[in-house]
Amino acid sequence: MAKAKTSKQIREARDIIADTMKANLTVIGENFISKVMKAYKNATDAQKPYAAKGLEASGFSAYKTEMLETLAFMADTALEDVKKEVPTKKKVKLNDWNEEAVALGEFDKLPKKIKKNVKDQVDLLMQTQKADLEKVVLYQFSSSAKSTDSFDTIEYDLIEKVEDFINGPSIIGGSSAVAGKVINETRSAYFFEEEVLDEIEGFEILNDVPESPICEFIINKVYDKDDPNLGRIEPPLHYNCDSYMVAILKGNLDGREIVPVEIPSSLEKYIQFSCGKNCTGRAHLVEIN
Repeated sequence: MAKAKTSKQIREARDIIADTMKANLTVIGENFISKVMKAYKNATDAQKPYAAKGLEASGFSAYKTEMLETLAFMADTALEDVKKEVPTKKKVKLNDWNEEAVALGEFDKLPKKIKKNVKDQVDLLMQTQKADLEKVVLYQFSSSAKSTDSFDTIEYDLIEKVEDFINGPSIIGGSSAVAGKVINETRSAYFFEEEVLDEIEGFEILNDVPESPICEFIINKVYDKDDPNLGRIEPPLHYNCDSYMVAILKGNLDGREIVPVEIPSSLEKYIQFSCGKNCTGRAHLVEIN
């Protein structure tokens, strides 16, 4: 049951994260437009086309806090699910993991390995979205302020551009990367606890509806738990990736062959994210340019 719902869990998490992004960026965008238009109103006629120079969007600190708290809830749900997949002789508690606090959404109580990886991803997300939002608003202001002196027209142009940004690919891509990361890394952190790993024969990548050739290639195969290249195929591998790793318990191979991790060179281009070699459950997820 837990296995069957993981892809759905990732998709639902992606939607929740996207909604969180849109709600916060809407408020941040509105406030930034107000700041820009106030500067425009107070500027002299000669200064008006340059009134927004040096202005920055604010509100990202509160946005970041809300995002991290949201991810703490998701990590807790993912942990409870993966525990059902690998029963152990005794209760396994992740190092540094305060389960009660995390269930309440306290991001700082996450295990260090998960917290650092997710925090790095969210920091990058905040920096990117702040820079992109400012670029959209300031570029449009410069263009509009030089073509008209109508306050209402300039303001309308900025509102329209911010709405396009909030509903654009940046939000969709960011939400998919974060959702796949927090759920998969929580699962991996549990799998690679010593007491849990002792119960595992190998790993399999699953996806009920694979969208990329790389996921189509790696799913439904059993890989050795000690394969040095396992981290290379640890999901998410690309934007909107719903793949996830499951454990094959000892005695449950049912005659299936364990195969090495080998990726044809023709499929490398479909890997947008990777944590590289020798990194499963321990390393940062990085974007491949």
